[in-house]
Amino acid sequence: MINIPTLFIRLKTDQKYDLSPHLLREYLRRTFGGLDIGNLLEDRHEHYPRLQVKVLGGYPCIQALGETARSALWKILPDINEFDIRGGCWQILEKDTDESHEKLGPDDHFHSYEFVTPWIGLNEQNYLEFQYLRDVERDMLLNRLLSRNLEFISRDFDIETGSGIRVENNLHFLEPESIQASSTGGFQGNFIASFQIPNWLFIGQMTHRGFGIVRRMAD
Repeated sequence: MINIPTLFIRLKTDQKYDLSPHLLREYLRRTFGGLDIGNLLEDRHEHYPRLQVKVLGGYPCIQALGETARSALWKILPDINEFDIRGGCWQILEKDTDESHEKLGPDDHFHSYEFVTPWIGLNEQNYLEFQYLRDVERDMLLNRLLSRNLEFISRDFDIETGSGIRVENNLHFLEPESIQASSTGGFQGNFIASFQIPNWLFIGQMTHRGFGIVRRMAD
């Protein structure tokens, strides 16, 4: 487990932001692409994103993990005053900041989490497998996939996982028809894991579109 420096910024705008976080991320990348933040905002599937753009409660939010991302975000923050996307303009009225150090990585104890936005845990291959499994087998598969998501984060931050990460889920399936962006559907609900996850982090697939945001629950 490590203590990682974080910076979470909630941007209160004059109207609710109702577009995809992906468009907001691309706007920031184009606007500040000449700075270090341009690389941090690239969609690189082989690495866990150190700078994450999301929408919570209708307001744009940016979360930085690690000192490099945190410094880059502080650098551009004074110049983030509006978003001009697809003919719409959102004026920023307030910038709420929360800077801290958060624990990240395996733990001896279980911690409880819930998904604020659907978790896209299946790819096309295991989606077909999932359709033919019984309930108990589905739970076992989802536990393995959640554990792999957390192992991916650990590897990218060079965190040792020891004997592995234990996960137990209480999720329900969302059919693909209810999530237009995902051909394999998604999941809502909660889970427990022997792993510490800072609030609002992404896990799973399609995180650049705002899926898989995690919030800590009372243990």
